[in-house]
Amino acid sequence: MRRTDEYQSFTTPVAAATTFLLSLATNRTKFTFLPILGFINTVVRLHGPPEHRFGALNMTAALGKQIIQHPDARKSVEQFLLQYVSPELEGPEAYLRAIVSFTFSLHIIELVITRVPGS
Repeated sequence: MRRTDEYQSFTTPVAAATTFLLSLATNRTKFTFLPILGFINTVVRLHGPPEHRFGALNMTAALGKQIIQHPDARKSVEQFLLQYVSPELEGPEAYLRAIVSFTFSLHIIELVITRVPGS
């Protein structure tokens, strides 16, 4: 049986959910973006089950570009990464460590790109 990358196939639930999330965040920014970020913050702040934290961190990774571009959200990225994301690197769940690494890399790349003059 051949495995497919869940982000490469548009028929997987993960790809569909990610597409929906990005659509909400970009097309209905005024009404949905900050509440979505509030939901993510609540999930990681309450330190619920690993599966819930994984979903919230996955949402953070998917919304990385929008988070960096939003003036209100951009201000708190560093604090969010240090307070809620980085502690997961020491956790026992390998899949959480993987999404944390992915989230860090995306946000660092976005921050560097937005700080380079002329880009």
